[in-house]
Amino acid sequence: MTRRTDDGQATIELVGLVPTLLFVALLVVQVAIVGAVLVITEGAARTGARAQGAYCNGVFVAEQAPPGWLRDDSRALRLSSPADTVTIEVRTSVPVLFSRLTIPSPVVRSATFPVTGDC
Repeated sequence: MTRRTDDGQATIELVGLVPTLLFVALLVVQVAIVGAVLVITEGAARTGARAQGAYCNGVFVAEQAPPGWLRDDSRALRLSSPADTVTIEVRTSVPVLFSRLTIPSPVVRSATFPVTGDC
């Protein structure tokens, strides 16, 4: 009679667990990318609104504010607002780790600042 041992059991469990751990790690990285895009887009809108209120070039500043990896997918526009304030809206698409997947809705953030310059 042969005796059965547990040789290789840990290897089999590790091979089964690695794809799950890899998927969870990639999901965490994707969530971190979405969070970074939210923060960057909000900052770009605030920077653009501040520049529009003071120097009248807010749309340009808002489009140049994101880092290079996000700048090509960012669009800014000036929204109508009362005469003493200015509102800039920035739309940014979220990059994904897998090229076959897309996030259908862009991140949209806007900021309103008072007009302090003579525009």
